[in-house]
Amino acid sequence: MKILNYLPKVLLLLTVLLTISSCRPLDPDQEVPELYLMDETGYVYQDTMLKVGEEFTCGVTAYGSKLTNFFIKSISNGQEQVVFDTGFNSANFSWSRSFIKSLEKEERWVFTIRDKEGYSASSSFNILLDTAANYQPVTEITAIKMGAQNNNATGSFFSIQDNSIHFLSELDTDPDLQALIDMVYYYYGEDKNVLASPGANIEDGIFTGNFETWTNINTTRYIKTDLSPADYNTIVNDSTLLANYTEGEGKRKAKKLKVNDIYTFKTKDNKLGIFNIKEVEGTEAGFVVLDVKIQK
Repeated sequence: MKILNYLPKVLLLLTVLLTISSCRPLDPDQEVPELYLMDETGYVYQDTMLKVGEEFTCGVTAYGSKLTNFFIKSISNGQEQVVFDTGFNSANFSWSRSFIKSLEKEERWVFTIRDKEGYSASSSFNILLDTAANYQPVTEITAIKMGAQNNNATGSFFSIQDNSIHFLSELDTDPDLQALIDMVYYYYGEDKNVLASPGANIEDGIFTGNFETWTNINTTRYIKTDLSPADYNTIVNDSTLLANYTEGEGKRKAKKLKVNDIYTFKTKDNKLGIFNIKEVEGTEAGFVVLDVKIQK
C-alpha cells in the first residue's frame, strides 16, 4: 500500500524530467541546416498567382555540416503530396527545377533540408490559381509507329518536337538530334512493350552503348490513366491532361502496353501530353503505334 501512496509522486517526477528533456536547447556546437529560396528573376519564391498549366521555376540553396536529404511537399485541400525527394551527403546543396501549375485553387509548397543528425530547415510559399485564365489548345499527332530495338525497318526513337522517328545509329554521334528525342520504344522481359526515354535507366543490352556517349539525354515521365478511347477523342485542350497528371507520381517507363492504354506524360521541356495505344506487335523486332495530343 505504501508503494501506491508514492506512485503519484513518482509519476509527477517522471513528467517533470520528460518536460525538461523535451525543452533541452540545441547543442551550441551543433551546426543546424540553413535553407534559402532563390529570389532571382525567373524564380517563384513568394506567394504568387499562376494560370493552370503555367510553368514555374523554383530553387534553393542550403548549408550545413552533414546534409543528407532534400524534399518538397505540396499541400492542398488538407492533403500532402511529395513532389520531389532526393538523398545525398554534402555540406552544401543547390537545386532548381521547373514545374507546372495544377488545377488546385491553392497550394502550399514547402521546401525542407535535413541533416544526418535529424535537424532540418524549411521555407515555403503559396501558389494560387488564376481562374481568369483559359485552358490551352493541344496539337494532335496520329499513327506514330515506333519499332522495337531489333526492328530494322522502323526506328525506336521519337521526337515530339518535330514529329520524327530515328534509329540509334543516327543519334549516337549527333548531340543536336539527341536533344530532340522524347520517347523510346523497346520490348523486354516481363515488362514486354515499354515506352521510356533515354534518361530512364533502360536495361543494359537493349541499346548498344546504353547512351553513355550521349551529350543530351532527355527524360519523359508517364502516368497511366483510367480514360477510355472515347474520352481521348473528346480532348481539344489541356484540361484533361492537367487533371490526369500529378507532379511527383510520374514514372520513367510505361510498361506492359496494350491496345487502348492511355497515358499522360510530361517531357523534359515540361510539355504535358497524352497518348492512346492503337496497335502493338510485341517482339524485339515488333512495333507500337500510338496517337498523341500535346500542349501547344
